[in-house]
Amino acid sequence: MKKLTIAMLIMIMCVAFVGCGDSGSSEEPTETTTSAEPAYEDYSFVEELSNGTGYDMGVTSVDLSTEGEVVMRTEGDLAAAVGDQMVITDGVKELYVEPFGNGGFYSILMIREDGTVSAVNTTTLRDEKTIGIMDNIAGLEDIVSIEGTIEDDAYVIYAINSNDERIMLDPYLQ
Repeated sequence: MKKLTIAMLIMIMCVAFVGCGDSGSSEEPTETTTSAEPAYEDYSFVEELSNGTGYDMGVTSVDLSTEGEVVMRTEGDLAAAVGDQMVITDGVKELYVEPFGNGGFYSILMIREDGTVSAVNTTTLRDEKTIGIMDNIAGLEDIVSIEGTIEDDAYVIYAINSNDERIMLDPYLQ
């Protein structure tokens, strides 16, 4: 059963990365929840890059220290531009790394100690080889978790507040 589930997830990921845009269907989108566990020890991108499901932006791993600092490790052109390991921000309560869109990109998202959401700006990371943090995304407060799902053949990211309301983050991560 576990092998079948993994095979189905790989198949869904392949379709998500190949598909593009809205299919024009009027049917309700189907939704599959991916694991969105906080990465307290270390989140490595090595597996995604080696099996072809991730876009190589030069980040090899991120982790959240017990002091609330997010540490990023890099390689290649990004490491040459910013160094191979650095604290990129602090004051973080939870760290999430979620697939985003259908192009093989991953978003690095953080819930701050004050309940707001921040994210690494993947556009400047990819295009300019600089690390920028987008703080207080959408002016959200009281966020308790972040969840990645698959909808309409693409990955979508939601922030969930203490009232269990789901707020789509995608428009703010573009």
